[in-house]
Amino acid sequence: MLSLDWFQYALLGAVSSSAFWIVCRAFLKNQEHHRAFALVMQFLPLVFLIPVLAVEPLALPQTQAGWLWLFLAGSVWAIQQIVVFKSLRFVDVSTREPLYRTKMVWAVALGILFLGETLTPRAGAGILLVFLGAMALVYRPGMRIDLGLGVQLVLLSAFLRGITYLSDKLALEHFSVTAYFFAVSIVSGTLMLLDPKTRREPVKAFFSSHAKTLAVISFVGIFGYWFNIKALSLGPVNGVASVGELSIVFTSLGGILFLGEKDHLLQKAAGAILALAGAFLLYS
Repeated sequence: MLSLDWFQYALLGAVSSSAFWIVCRAFLKNQEHHRAFALVMQFLPLVFLIPVLAVEPLALPQTQAGWLWLFLAGSVWAIQQIVVFKSLRFVDVSTREPLYRTKMVWAVALGILFLGETLTPRAGAGILLVFLGAMALVYRPGMRIDLGLGVQLVLLSAFLRGITYLSDKLALEHFSVTAYFFAVSIVSGTLMLLDPKTRREPVKAFFSSHAKTLAVISFVGIFGYWFNIKALSLGPVNGVASVGELSIVFTSLGGILFLGEKDHLLQKAAGAILALAGAFLLYS
């Protein structure tokens, strides 16, 4: 059986993630029901993982701490998923992807504060490059910074994603990878169902109208997250988070080539290059 290390799992996660965000943007830019979409994305991917349960041991927590981390992680994921899918209604994926890299800053900071990971001068330079890349994306002529709703949503989702790197890492000390994927999806999905705004959306009609498309998106998305969780179970938070940033190039190019996102091309190129350079410094 082929054995992969954490770097290879993280790289596979980056490739899968790129494809996922491109198809999500193509679908959501003409949709109003981002909460219904977020809810479906919590449960539908689990269908594709059922066969895995037959071959992988289903390790569950033996302590209260494990269940507590699961609830905290599921709560953050529920909010993050609603915010991130809403952002895709307003922001080009070729802009969103480099801007979303600010999640690395939060992931590294939280890894240092709570997991005892260290910040090297190279990592500090990497964080600076990610910041400069974000500024390149939101800068407009006339010394104006574009912080519209879409940009605000991307930055908020990046902050929440940084938190999930920490919560996932701590929760995985008590779960097997597949068991955690199932558990955190169920917790976050259940919390979404308790949200009155989600319950007011036509979830059943939305799913019936787009069942095939949603199934394809779920199938693509499940690989990105599962590979990322597997990498986190084997490697350091800052390393996994940084390798995942390789998706910047694929997603940005995909948005430009396949979705026609050709406005502000120089700024998008500068933002992607700076963010990618920052990711490499953080990883090394």
